[in-house]
Amino acid sequence: MLEQKEKEKVIELACVDEVEHEKLDEVVASIAQKLDLNTEDIEQVRRVGAPKKKVDAEHGDKQARARPIVVTMRTKAARDQWINKRKTRLTKGEVKGRSTATALTQFSNYVNKSLGGGQQVIALFIDYKKAFDTLDHEQLLQAMDECGIRGPTNQWFREYLNNRTLRTAINGESGSDAHVTLGVPTGSVYGPVGYIMHVNSVSNVVQNCTVYMYADDMCLLFAGKDVRTW
Repeated sequence: MLEQKEKEKVIELACVDEVEHEKLDEVVASIAQKLDLNTEDIEQVRRVGAPKKKVDAEHGDKQARARPIVVTMRTKAARDQWINKRKTRLTKGEVKGRSTATALTQFSNYVNKSLGGGQQVIALFIDYKKAFDTLDHEQLLQAMDECGIRGPTNQWFREYLNNRTLRTAINGESGSDAHVTLGVPTGSVYGPVGYIMHVNSVSNVVQNCTVYMYADDMCLLFAGKDVRTW
């Protein structure tokens, strides 16, 4: 029972760059501040797992993969608040009761408030091309592992994704089967959820910007007094 209560106070942050002699307390505190959370609710932070290597697809080089950060909050309520804040801020299009209108309203409010305060605003709009069709299976499974879907469950999804084939048919004539190593099955329940897990760590990577997301669209916003000093 005690172990279960301790788990209820833990969250995991993935894809946060790992550097030598890093100050994890300051890194996590910075993330909390961007989410407008109370840093005093954080009890302990630590990296977990053995160092891993990832292969550079272009050059074949092996590079160190950042280990996930486990954050222990002082209370379950603080953990729930962190999770809800991150969901609300980063996955507007996938939260019940929210839509593109919600994201547009919050975007407009941010811009109007910034301009009204005499600030300049820079907006970067990103639309991932064929987002659901280009997810690398290994990276997706790694993202799931970092989100807590590990062991037999992760292996089950590996079996679900692997050994898929497709073929083209025109006027009754079919081509040869081609193995599929990218993407998620079209129309599946898992597809959108898998994509969210894949991009879930963007809040830990992007610095100094407010992030708005809806499905495969992303907007980065930054406001400041003088664009020349950014």
